[in-house]
Amino acid sequence: MARAAQAQAAGRLGEAVAVLRQAIAADARNHGLHLELGKALLSGGRPQEALPLLDQAVALQPASAPARVQQGLALEQLGWHAQAADAYRQAIELMPRLVEAHARLGIVLRVQDLRQEAAQSFRRAAELAPGTSLGRLSAAYALIAEGVDEQAQQALRRVIAVEPDNAPAHVELGKLLAEAGNAEDARAAFAKVVRLNPRAAGHYYDLARIRRLTESDRPLLEQMLAATQRTDLRELHRVQLELAIGKAYDDLGDPQQAMQHYVAGNQLKGRIRPLDRDLVSRRTNWQIDTFTRDFFAGRAGIGSPDPTPLLVIGMPRSGTTLVESVLACHSQVGAGQELAFWNQRGRAIMAEGAVPVDAALQALGDAYLAVLRGLSAALHVTDKKPDNFVWAGLIHRTFPQARIVHCRRDPLDTCVSILANFFAPRPDFSTEPSDLVFYYRQYERLMAHWRATLPPDRFLEVDYEILVTDPEPVIRRLIDFCGLDWEASCLHPERSARRVNTASLWQVRQPIFGASVGRWRRYEPWLGELRALLPGHDFGQPIGGTACDGGPRPPARDASV
Repeated sequence: MARAAQAQAAGRLGEAVAVLRQAIAADARNHGLHLELGKALLSGGRPQEALPLLDQAVALQPASAPARVQQGLALEQLGWHAQAADAYRQAIELMPRLVEAHARLGIVLRVQDLRQEAAQSFRRAAELAPGTSLGRLSAAYALIAEGVDEQAQQALRRVIAVEPDNAPAHVELGKLLAEAGNAEDARAAFAKVVRLNPRAAGHYYDLARIRRLTESDRPLLEQMLAATQRTDLRELHRVQLELAIGKAYDDLGDPQQAMQHYVAGNQLKGRIRPLDRDLVSRRTNWQIDTFTRDFFAGRAGIGSPDPTPLLVIGMPRSGTTLVESVLACHSQVGAGQELAFWNQRGRAIMAEGAVPVDAALQALGDAYLAVLRGLSAALHVTDKKPDNFVWAGLIHRTFPQARIVHCRRDPLDTCVSILANFFAPRPDFSTEPSDLVFYYRQYERLMAHWRATLPPDRFLEVDYEILVTDPEPVIRRLIDFCGLDWEASCLHPERSARRVNTASLWQVRQPIFGASVGRWRRYEPWLGELRALLPGHDFGQPIGGTACDGGPRPPARDASV
């Protein structure tokens, strides 16, 4: 192992990997060799290759907490956050004072929107390692998870004052500044990150999307292109780098190069985490077969009468953030942003094969209301997780008085915009172009079902194109649908000071405008597999804000993702 360590320290990862593979061939049951090779591959951004080796290291020595932490890191890099959390918990059971396990557990819990649990994990890490870099960072991360942004910014600035070159602290500070709309300071933070750690090239994505790039930013583009030549980038960093380069070419008026890099990044992500088409099809079929008109008719009056939930659903990049921003400008609406509740509970319910009844249904509703009330005491609280469109039937079953707003947009504009933005890899959503077309067709199937099934006084559809070109009539209808009195502030969501943490965080800081309508036409010669969406721009009746009239399988560890 000494020879491998020397090679890795000298930057010769290929040599280190070869040496360790030879050693394993000679001593196949050596736990330490499997662990070291897995760590080496992780350091080189190769989690798919690392995971089987780390699984074997755990199998050979189940009591090794460090092996379980490395296993968790591989799962985390592959986007298997629930399974990574399990690995970190197992490490903590074996070694309760292992600081890294607590901190990493906090990170994957935060990704899953389990904020209170994440904060607890971060605080435990901070308690175990006071006065250390990881301890100080964990204390700041706890404040971020708790949503106290000003205090979190102050904590991160204190970390940076002690450690000016702490790249993770600059990353988190940049994100908080970006979400608050402080573009210039956020840009400075991300620029600092890529200077401090050239391997963290994925943060060029954060840097490039802060504002529109101009000819004066050509040096930044050259830096990003040079970074693609590095052989030590993690795969997801490489994905984000390709998207950042695409954004730069887009801004500089070269749509062909932009699309080339968008597609390259998304194809790589699709290889990292392929779409489980069978899972998506089964999920769609289950919703359609379960939540029928007869199902709802036979359960009238059952469910929580609480009208608090205000769901904003649709494909990503369909206008959900804009609609939530409009609603959140009303004095009686609180913005919940994107909540993971229904994805987590819906998957478990579907796995059981039975919709909750009686006490279980009431417990489901109470748990969701507790989440919403933890965010706002307003009459309505929004949840704009776009893929809640999957669970619209379950949501209506649980909260028959809840309003559901479906945002819809031209399919090609939607999917081109999805290609240009980074979405974490998941088994049930892929941005690889052919997978994206498949997913969009399943979305269309399901929305056609909800359109015919959900009551028109609880289900509203809003066309993005009409909203941005003639906003006031649509917004007035939207406010009326929610049972609210008109407030003119809803016409100006760009004036809101609220925090926004979605891919649209910069767009919602601008006045409502229609410049992105028909954007896909810029890329028409290079649409590739997205051309399958060209025929059938059939959205049904354009309503401009009126209510509708009703008219490869993942491994076992993936099951809960």
